Parts: sequence; structure tokens; C-alpha cells
Amino acid sequence: MIVLYFLTLMFFLLILASVGWAFVSFAPWVPTKKSDLKRILRLSDLKPDDTFYELGCGDGRVCQYINRQTKARTIGIELAFPWYLLCLIRKMLNQGKGLHFKLSSFFYINLSEASVVYIFGLPHTLGNKLTDKLKRELRPGTKIISYSFALPGLEPSLIDKPGKNYISIYVYNL
Repeated sequence: MIVLYFLTLMFFLLILASVGWAFVSFAPWVPTKKSDLKRILRLSDLKPDDTFYELGCGDGRVCQYINRQTKARTIGIELAFPWYLLCLIRKMLNQGKGLHFKLSSFFYINLSEASVVYIFGLPHTLGNKLTDKLKRELRPGTKIISYSFALPGLEPSLIDKPGKNYISIYVYNL
């Protein structure tokens, strides 16, 4: 019985550590507002043969929506194991063709095939390390969409904020 309690405790500590590491390294899990999904879709201007990456995809909501609406290849990258599992469950339930999720830090994933990269991270974690990676790996013409926060070292081609009560969405074209 003690072994079972110990294993259960270790499991929950691992889950907590995974979520904690994701929080410290990029952002806590705060889902993108459902009302903003249409704006993100419109701004991404994806075609069926494009590839959409979401860095820090959380529960996979944005990837799933984009994939369902465009049929573009959609890849969500998540560092926290519990959210990654939720993404896999969402994928099984909705059977998204071309919808993929990876358990990893996006700093270890090559983004060179991306047509659009979507980011929702905190300003202090969106530092030059991420900007340098994007500049180094993304092809000319790749679009970067940052929800709520501007990317340091890049000049947005568009800031979408339709009204006072809306969250800013920054669009960059490399």
C-alpha cells in the first residue's frame, strides 16, 4: 500500500514539475480566447498546402481550430506533459488529418518548413533567443503571429486590435 502511495505521489510530482518547467521557460497555460480564433485564422491566411506551427500549444485549441478550418498541416509543440496528453486526446476525438503534436521545447524543433508560426508567450521569455531562432530558421515570406505581446527585435507589419476591449495580435512577415 505504501508503494502505491509513493508511486502516486511521484507521478503527481512529475506532472507538477513538467507544468512548472513550462511555466518558467515560456508561459503559464492561459488559453487563447475563443473569440480571437477567427482573427488568428484570418491573419494567418493559410492555404491547404501550408504548414502552421504553434509554439507552446497548451491544450491544442488553436491548432485544432486552424486545422479544421484550413486543412493545412498543423503542428503544436508543447513542453508540459499534461497538456500534451490533452492534445493527443483532442486529436483522437476529432480525428484531425494533418494535425500533429510534439512533446518538446520548441528551441529543439527545426521550424524551417513553417509557413506561419503562432506564439503566445510572456514578454520576458520572448527575448532575443526566440527572435534569433525565428530569424535563423524561417524562410523569407514566413508569417509570425504573436498573440498579446510584441516580439523584441522585430517590427510588426500589422497590429490587429479592432477595439479597446480586444487583445492585440502582432503580425510579422520575414
